[in-house]
Amino acid sequence: MNLISSLRLKPRSMIVAIMAATLLTALAASNVLAEDDSMMMAGDGQTLSSQPPEVQILFVAHYGDDAEAQWVREHNEAIGYSMMDDDMMDDDMMMDDDK
Repeated sequence: MNLISSLRLKPRSMIVAIMAATLLTALAASNVLAEDDSMMMAGDGQTLSSQPPEVQILFVAHYGDDAEAQWVREHNEAIGYSMMDDDMMDDDMMMDDDK
């Protein structure tokens, strides 16, 4: 009797379960699930680690170590945010300080 038949899972279900377990292990190992001060943050303050696990798994599986940066890029694009928004806010704040 092999492992698949002993667990009574269909082969496809077993493959999905193994892939999910592997990806979750990779997430934990790369600290994507852990909050820390060095996390990249999107323009609206969201992070990859604040997203649902399936989103984190997809980005880590596809982009590896660059998952966090890629998620921030894609999220900022989706919300219409650019780094120029921060620069303009900084300029406005400097002008307010001059008054």
